[in-house]
Amino acid sequence: MSAISNRINPRKWIVFGFFITFPSVIFWCFVIYGRISHDYALLNTLLNSGGDFCDLLLKGLFPAFSLMIAYICNRAIQRRAITQNVWHQETNLMRLNRILINWNALLLLVMIFSYFNN
Repeated sequence: MSAISNRINPRKWIVFGFFITFPSVIFWCFVIYGRISHDYALLNTLLNSGGDFCDLLLKGLFPAFSLMIAYICNRAIQRRAITQNVWHQETNLMRLNRILINWNALLLLVMIFSYFNN
């Protein structure tokens, strides 16, 4: 893990982490639209293309993979902050990484609640 965190560019990977959660956000927007309008045509079209695998991919795997990326970036940011002796200051990159971690935690929490409701 430390060898990976030494060689990555955290800014690019954090942006990539946000981009891979974009399909999950679209999926949950379709779910909310279906709940409000009682018209699940968009959601059914999305899920018919991939079935259970698409459902698992959109609900859990994308946010979990993004959370793993955020954790690796967090380690890399911490190491760089320690080597630059700014470990006591919060930088913009640290803030952005914390937002990514919270965002993924929210998406995974919504997934867990959706399994309880079904």
